Amino acid sequence: MSSLRPVTLKEAKQAVENIRGISIRTPLIKMPDHACEGLFPGMEVYLKLESLQPTGAFKLRGAANVVRSKDLATLRRRGLVTCSTGNFAQGLSYCAKSLGLAVTVVMPDNAASIKRENVKRLGAKVELVPYDQWWKILEAGKHPTSDAVFIHPVMEQEVMAGNSTLALEIMEDLPGVDVVLAPFGGGGLSCGVASIIKALKPSCKVYAVEPETAHPLAQSFSQGSRCTSFQGFIPTFIDGCGGRAVLEPMWPVAQQVLDGCLITPVESVVSAI
Repeated sequence: MSSLRPVTLKEAKQAVENIRGISIRTPLIKMPDHACEGLFPGMEVYLKLESLQPTGAFKLRGAANVVRSKDLATLRRRGLVTCSTGNFAQGLSYCAKSLGLAVTVVMPDNAASIKRENVKRLGAKVELVPYDQWWKILEAGKHPTSDAVFIHPVMEQEVMAGNSTLALEIMEDLPGVDVVLAPFGGGGLSCGVASIIKALKPSCKVYAVEPETAHPLAQSFSQGSRCTSFQGFIPTFIDGCGGRAVLEPMWPVAQQVLDGCLITPVESVVSAI
């Protein structure tokens, strides 16, 4: 893993070239006014439809950029290994399959079965481990036994840069944007997006969003120091957002580029779906 810092415009623009032909440029659509009544009165709300990516999530951007930034001969010789609840695993497996690379994915044993099956369908080997063991691998940034090249789903500068490409698209499509909300799981999306939004329009506010059952970032901002163990953690179906702690390398970046963190009830997520 590389050390983390806010993504630069140069890195984001290079990532655009790296991910070309793998991920797509997704639309930014305006929600109907009636859908915003009572929730965002007097505001125009737009949705960035990353669900339209070939693997169904923005993670494909970061996965494509990190793979195309590394030495292909080394990746072919050693293979790849990552840890993921499913979305990054699908993105990495999708990229690796197109390049003929072997991939092993460590997933928590409570990961959604459809995500596990999708990863296998894309040709990757899946290792299921208890959630606590999976989290330790995520924090350590390495597999305890594998010699394959470890690709971290969050703590890679190239992953953040790949994710940040959607911020370039937002600014192109909606230059008058005032506020951006981005989910926070490990921070690779929200911090990548915030880096570019702030570089292009410093006045725009960027907030991370976490579920009430797992909001270590909100607690970190509240207490003024990194939350290393969120005591109220409750696993839910929202497995790609929120966590047990804020990863150590991500906290300084989050402090630099995010304006804060919002907490949403699980019931609101269910209602939105």
